[in-house]
Amino acid sequence: MTAAATADPDRHPFWQFSLRVYARPEVAAACLDLQERRGADVNVLLLTVWLASEGRALEAATLDRVLALSRQWQAEVVGPVRAARRAAKALAPGLYLQLKAAELACEQAEQMALAALLADLPAASAPPTAADREHLAAAGLRACLPAPVTADDTAPLAVLAAAAAG
Repeated sequence: MTAAATADPDRHPFWQFSLRVYARPEVAAACLDLQERRGADVNVLLLTVWLASEGRALEAATLDRVLALSRQWQAEVVGPVRAARRAAKALAPGLYLQLKAAELACEQAEQMALAALLADLPAASAPPTAADREHLAAAGLRACLPAPVTADDTAPLAVLAAAAAG
């Protein structure tokens, strides 16, 4: 990662990857489904997919730190802004747009905090195949969700795992 990518959140590889992948309608729908049904943090899902796309995975201890940071960030920062945005949608359209932008800024800040937890995560030892990337993503995504993973989770998880493959 370059110093510029680290210094400028808009240029950070994780943020750029997230914008690109989340723009795919099936990925956005899968993320939002898991967020609404399972309480998953979209940023953690995207982090897992990003790492898998690079042939990397979170070890249990790092995943625990990622999930702890995510829970705190969602409870104290993103969650309240999201609730205010939803409440303002019908009541104050202008405020809704400002809160929508603020929520996106909160999501980006969370991504930078999550990425900072990965400073010591080694690079992949060899370029991963598409099958390797998809397998890493599938395993990582399952680890991010509260057990048990249900049949309703299968389709959105498959969409996200496929996004890691390319």
